[in-house]
Amino acid sequence: MSEIGVIRGGALLLHGERIEAVGPASRIENLAGARHADEVDAAGGIVMPGFVDTEASISPAACCGGAHRLRVSSHRKLSGEGLTLLRQYASYGTTFTGLAARSAGDARMSAKLLKVQGSLEHTATRIRDIAILPEDWAGVGESWFRNLKARFHAGMIEVTLEPHHGAAELRTLSHISSMAADEGISIRFLVHGRLRPETLRHAVSSMPVAISDHGAEELLKASEFTQPSSVLSFTASSHVAARPEIIRLLLNRSCALSFSCGQTNMQDALFSARTHFGLSAEEAITAATYNGACGLDAAGTTGSLEPGKFADLIILAVPDYRDTGLRIGASDVTLSMRGGMTVFERVPLNPD
Repeated sequence: MSEIGVIRGGALLLHGERIEAVGPASRIENLAGARHADEVDAAGGIVMPGFVDTEASISPAACCGGAHRLRVSSHRKLSGEGLTLLRQYASYGTTFTGLAARSAGDARMSAKLLKVQGSLEHTATRIRDIAILPEDWAGVGESWFRNLKARFHAGMIEVTLEPHHGAAELRTLSHISSMAADEGISIRFLVHGRLRPETLRHAVSSMPVAISDHGAEELLKASEFTQPSSVLSFTASSHVAARPEIIRLLLNRSCALSFSCGQTNMQDALFSARTHFGLSAEEAITAATYNGACGLDAAGTTGSLEPGKFADLIILAVPDYRDTGLRIGASDVTLSMRGGMTVFERVPLNPD
């Protein structure tokens, strides 16, 4: 998807945490629900969906791109650091973050990290907690999934696919997929290297999400990777980003593209998408919003401004959406809203 609907002179009506109506201001203002509503003036700017970062982190080291293994020594300390980072994400317009427990290093630390992430669920951004499937797939049973849902409220698991995975692993993965579906847990894939054709077919046909970084070039060259339901997510600072021709190949195959900025300012990722990857303004915005929500299996509730969806939105101080992502290191966000609640508002400078 790379088309965006633009309503010039438009308005939104919010009710609680949801969007009730979207359309021309002349129509929205005359709705019964708008008569006594509080008004937020976005004149001179644009209103758009909040950014979605599919690979965010509550660890300062990971957020700065450092290779590390996180040691969760203090729940209180990491919670404080995480809340600070999530507020930074919100100040740059990110309203939905995918938080993977990949950096924890072992099962015990992963559990601690998921617990910390869960405690931050109702703070600055919407959160998709992502648990990591243990290396021993055969040891994963129904009790593991029940525990994951009951104790940590994780809505997604990440499965690493390796070149050596074959028929036996696929049978196990099919069973795991069935158990995950029974618990309402989504699956995404982290691809390393070139997969066997049957493994790749399973990844792109059985699941709505495929995530790749290290194996991106091999993955995209494969003829099986053609389904529009597949979402490729990568970090803007990764080696994938240095190969614009790979990105164009992905878009030409009508696959959905999403990306993570690797830091807290998603507008830097928009800048890279437009100047280095060759994406249009429409493609870059879609990648940073709706496709990111698809990559976290949440496009039905967020990622676009539609009636019934969460009011996760931002206001940017630019006159046209095509003016987004044109400057590195800058932020045009004046307001961020998560579920109808303002989580960031830039205070105007008062010369007096």
